[in-house]
Amino acid sequence: MVIENMTRRMLGKAPATIITNNDKAMAKAIAEVLPNTTHWLCLWHILQKFPEYLSHVYNKFLDFGKDFYYCIHETITTDEFEQEWDCILSKYELEENNWLQNLYSRRDKWVPAYLRSTFCAGISTTQRSESMNKFFKDYIRSSTMVGDFVYQYEKAIDARYFKEKENDVRTRSTRAILKTPLKIEEEVAMVYTRKSFMNFQDELFNSLRYKATKLSKEGERKKYGVVISGKEKPRYHVTLENGE
Repeated sequence: MVIENMTRRMLGKAPATIITNNDKAMAKAIAEVLPNTTHWLCLWHILQKFPEYLSHVYNKFLDFGKDFYYCIHETITTDEFEQEWDCILSKYELEENNWLQNLYSRRDKWVPAYLRSTFCAGISTTQRSESMNKFFKDYIRSSTMVGDFVYQYEKAIDARYFKEKENDVRTRSTRAILKTPLKIEEEVAMVYTRKSFMNFQDELFNSLRYKATKLSKEGERKKYGVVISGKEKPRYHVTLENGE
C-alpha cells in the first residue's frame, strides 16, 4: 500500500532507485509494484549489524575492522571485492557463518563495488530521511495536539532556516584552506558552503592518488588506463565519452 501510494503521488512515474532498510516485506512489495526500479539496501543499517553478529571476531582480532573496511569501502571493482571477501572469510575462519552467507547472497544490493554502475549522487543510506525524522522529534511528539502542531512545526522550520543562514554567514566570513594548486578547488571554494566544499575537497585530493594514461581514442570516445601513483596494479580501464 505504501509503495502504491508513493507511485500515485509521483503521477505514476516510478523512481529510478529506492533505498530501504533490510525489510523482506518491503523488498517483495518493491519487486512486485516497481519491477523496473533499482532497489538498494541501506549500507549504514547493514554495517551497524556487523559488531553485533561478529562481536567474537572483533574482540579476538584487532585487524578485522581494518580489513573489513577495506573490503567494503576501498574495493572499486566486483572482482576486487570478491577477492578481498574470500580472503577475509579464510583469514578469520568465517566460511560457515550463516549470517554472512545471507548478506553475501544479496551483495548486489548493498556493496558499493556492485552499485557503481547506477548513479545515485553518492547516496547509499537512508540516514538523511532518518535525520529529518530525528530533527522533527525534538519539536513534535505523537501526543502533540493538533492545535499545537502548526506552532511546533513552524518553530522547527525556523530553526532549520536559522541553521542554514548560520552556515551561509560562516561561508562568507571565512576563507577555505586549499590543499592543491588546482584552479577548480579555488573556484569551488567561492561557490560552495564550507561543508559542501570540504566534501568536494576530500574527493579532489584523493583523486590525485591516481595516474591516468590515454590508451585509445575513437571519435568522441576515449579510453584511459588508471593506476594508483607508484603502482602498476590494479589497473583500471575507464572510458570517457562526450555527449552532445
